[in-house]
Amino acid sequence: DGKMQYIKSLLFNMHDRQTVIDQVPVRQREGGNTQRYLFAAQGNAIAFHETEDNDNRVRVYPMDADGKLQQARDYVVPGGIIWARFSPDARHLFVRANNGLYHIDLRRNDSQIAKVAGQLSAEEIYFNDDGKTFVLVWQSNYAVYDMDSNTPVSSGNAEVSISAMLRDDVANVSPDLTQRVEKQE
Repeated sequence: DGKMQYIKSLLFNMHDRQTVIDQVPVRQREGGNTQRYLFAAQGNAIAFHETEDNDNRVRVYPMDADGKLQQARDYVVPGGIIWARFSPDARHLFVRANNGLYHIDLRRNDSQIAKVAGQLSAEEIYFNDDGKTFVLVWQSNYAVYDMDSNTPVSSGNAEVSISAMLRDDVANVSPDLTQRVEKQE
């Protein structure tokens, strides 16, 4: 009947084989799990998120300097989740839902999320090395946003598919998408 059930999921440390969390709630429909997970690049956070329904939960477990998981933080995203991405420093989590992009500032001690104004169909997000801006790309368009205010600071059309270009390993593009090195003959 498609009814959702909550089951428990286990997270354990592969180095010492000890259980880290045995209470990660996972929603499951008959015939499949709707839960996805994402590890921060530096290994300093993990996020679980659902992919069903229109009000999906995101649960984030930050890690302290010793690699121990801290208390989970729960957030509700008002839309079906398509993808989620941590910033390189794992201080921000961006969630692309079917109704827009949401920014979770993990530096805050509350469960608020902010909807990023503008582009509803961002294909991907990239982060500037200084942590002050992020870039949304879709087709040949891009917009650079201020990380703290979620306001656009510049935008444009690159006249080429930025998404395809950035997936290409030979493309050398500056983090803010303002410069590109092309192969010289």
